[in-house]
Amino acid sequence: MGRLRALRRIILPQAMRVVIPPLGNEFIGMVKATSLASVIQYPEVLHNAENIYYANSRVIELLIVAGFWYLLVVSILTPLQMLLERRSRVEHCRSADDPASRCHPFGQQEFWEFQALNRVSLDVSAGEVLCLIGASGSGKTTLLRCINQLTSIDSGGIWLDGELLGVREEGGRLHRLTERQIARQRLKTGMVFQRFNLFPHKTALENITEGPVQVQGRSREDARAEAMELLGRVGLVAKANAYPSQLSGGQQQRVAIARALAMKPMLMLFDEPTSALDPELVGEVLTVMRELARSGMTMMVVTHELGFAREVADTVVYMDHGAIVESGPRRRFWVSPVKYVLNPFFPR
Repeated sequence: MGRLRALRRIILPQAMRVVIPPLGNEFIGMVKATSLASVIQYPEVLHNAENIYYANSRVIELLIVAGFWYLLVVSILTPLQMLLERRSRVEHCRSADDPASRCHPFGQQEFWEFQALNRVSLDVSAGEVLCLIGASGSGKTTLLRCINQLTSIDSGGIWLDGELLGVREEGGRLHRLTERQIARQRLKTGMVFQRFNLFPHKTALENITEGPVQVQGRSREDARAEAMELLGRVGLVAKANAYPSQLSGGQQQRVAIARALAMKPMLMLFDEPTSALDPELVGEVLTVMRELARSGMTMMVVTHELGFAREVADTVVYMDHGAIVESGPRRRFWVSPVKYVLNPFFPR
C-alpha cells in the first residue's frame, strides 16, 4: 500500500482507539485550566504581550516576540528531554568501558562497525525449500529482510526472477528505486513474521482480503472467495469472522500465512514462524508449511526446528556471524558436513 492508504486503513484505525481517550481527557483539562488562568490573570508570555499591545497598538511585532520566546523555550526543553530519554535507556548502550559507547536518543538500533551479513552468496531455484539455521544473531533474519527490502544492503545485489531488487542501473551507475517501485517489487515476495503482525481491528477474513483488494485492485467477491479457500487450506474456515484477539497464537500464524499467500507471491519468506508459539501450537503451523512445500511453493525458512529442516528442506544453510559456514543438499548436509564447525552439532 501507499503511505496515505496504509495510514488511513491500517495505522489510524488502530491509533484512534488508543489516542481518543487521553486526548479527550487532555482537552477537558485544558478547557478547565484556561478558565482558571482567565480568573487568576496568570501572567504567561502571550498574556503579557496582549497587555503591552493594547497600550501601544504594535500587535504584529509583539506577537512575533512572544512566538520567538515560545520557540526559544521549546528549543531548550527539547534537547533536555532527549538527554533524559537517552540516560533512561542506558541499559541499551554498550559497556561504559567501551570508548565508542553511546546510544541513539530514540533507542534505534545501529550496526556501528558490526557487519550483519558478510559475503553471503546463494541461489534458490523455483520450487525449492531452503532452510536457514544457526544461532540467534547470525544474520538469518537480516538476510530475509534484505530480500524483502525491509533492510537495505550496502554492497552486492539481490535478483528475483531476473530483476535486480531495490536499484536500477542507468548510465553505468546504480540508482535507488522509489518507494512505489520498491513496493511493486515487494509484491513478488510474501513474508511471515515471528509475531504474526495481523491487523487487530480486522477479522481473519478481512486481514486476508485487504492486500488483494486495496493493493492489487481485485474485486471484493473474488478476494473473499479466495480468502475462504485459503482459510480452508490452513484449517480455519470456522474462524473467518474472528478477530486476532479471539485466536490462539497458532491460529494467528496460520492466518498470517494465508494472508501472505493471498498476494500470490513467487517466494515465501518465513522468519522463525514458530518461535513465538507454545510447544503444543508449533505442530499446526509446521503442518501448513509442510503442505506448502509439497505444493511446490518456493520457500526460504529461518528456523530452529531442525526436525522440520531434516524432513522438508531441499537445501540447508548454516550461518554464523553473518556468513554462510555450511550449505548443501539436505541428505549430504546432515550426514557428511564439509566444515568441522558442524560436527559438534551434527555428528556423523
